[in-house]
Amino acid sequence: MKINIKTISIIGAFVALSSLAQAQNWTGNVDNNWNNSGNWSGGVPSSSTSSIYIYDTSNDPIITSNARYDSARLNIYSGASLSIANGATTNFQYFEMNGNSTAYITDDAKFINYYTFRIDSNATMHISNGASVIGSNTASPSADTYIYGKLILDGGTFSSQRNTYMYSGSNLEFILSTDSTSQITSRVHLYDSNVILTLDFDDVSTIVGGESFEIFGSSIDGGKEFGTINLATLADGLSWDLSQLYTNGVVSIAGSIIPEPSTYALIFGVLAFGLAIYRRKK
Repeated sequence: MKINIKTISIIGAFVALSSLAQAQNWTGNVDNNWNNSGNWSGGVPSSSTSSIYIYDTSNDPIITSNARYDSARLNIYSGASLSIANGATTNFQYFEMNGNSTAYITDDAKFINYYTFRIDSNATMHISNGASVIGSNTASPSADTYIYGKLILDGGTFSSQRNTYMYSGSNLEFILSTDSTSQITSRVHLYDSNVILTLDFDDVSTIVGGESFEIFGSSIDGGKEFGTINLATLADGLSWDLSQLYTNGVVSIAGSIIPEPSTYALIFGVLAFGLAIYRRKK
């Protein structure tokens, strides 16, 4: 049998190049710049890359400019971290975070995922400072969002065209503020009653009675309630009102702040001083 060495060499080279285009591993050998080819196993990922793997390295990657990978699966492995900032928009086809990994989406950045979106147990995603995340940007039945870990919204928003399923042990934390919005705008389905909800403030001293916060854009599905609700401590005279949490996604602050005894003493002191001056003038 005659073997065409030249043909085999060409095929081998094609296979090698195809494999290179299909998957890229983050090494972080140089710095944390996503666009530095020295930080990757085979150069910066391209539009033809099918899989991007972020591993635990000494330099965690940071994306600060637009990056579009419509056909790529992004995996952040245990111990690894990824940051997207500076108003950058990133697109991926599939997304998964493994245990003890972290993702920071901040400073008006946008993270858009098209199909399955998954945060595993012990993994944490932070969305802050005007950033937004779309877990599943398609109505396909295979495009649900699965959260087993922790999602923190600190002046950021999360949405999905499909269901957002919260599983046992998962944790939703909202850092509320009168100056910014922390919200999940899509439908949330409590798949288990052991889901944790945490409500806090970036500055609790600015909170007064009568304020309300829409943390969910619609009612909560699943026929279950949160297993644990952790609430920030409010000033004396104020209390949490969660009566609309499951129906309208709204939490409110009721009551009015009761002044400290020292405040009353100061008021009476000023009044007494004013009265003394008044009498002296008479």
